[in-house]
Amino acid sequence: MKKKCPNCNEYLKTTQKSKLKELTYCSKCKGLLTNKEKHWHWNGGKPKCLECGKELSAYHVKYCSKHRSINNTGEKSYQWKGDNVGYHGLHKWVERQLGKPKKCEHCHTIDETKRYEWANKNYEYKRVIEDWIRLCRKCHGQFDKGENWGIAYKKFGIQR
Repeated sequence: MKKKCPNCNEYLKTTQKSKLKELTYCSKCKGLLTNKEKHWHWNGGKPKCLECGKELSAYHVKYCSKHRSINNTGEKSYQWKGDNVGYHGLHKWVERQLGKPKKCEHCHTIDETKRYEWANKNYEYKRVIEDWIRLCRKCHGQFDKGENWGIAYKKFGIQR
């Protein structure tokens, strides 16, 4: 199979068949081409970020580095597990959504030396923001006592 150069109509010369498939211009014409002609997918200019319009360096990328990380977080992430999230992942998600708790909603303390935690109100451990309450460690222990104590250990298979 012989291929012709589209610029000068000369036959492309190569010793390997696999290289012939890759060649599109002869060795004389290849050096004469501009960068725009070599990169046919950039005709009309380089692609731009869909968020800010910044010029991108690769044609297959949709967002610049700043917006790429923003558009792959949360539910848009390929690693998003929804309600199948683990215990620690769920608590980290709640902390990102609501921030670190700094007061207790039960005893109303605001002591900076105390430790405050997010507690799940209905013990279902779902991604519902309204189901979480901030409590100091003491109130959290009292809140979890009784028939519902240890439900997180059972649900998430946590070893004590």
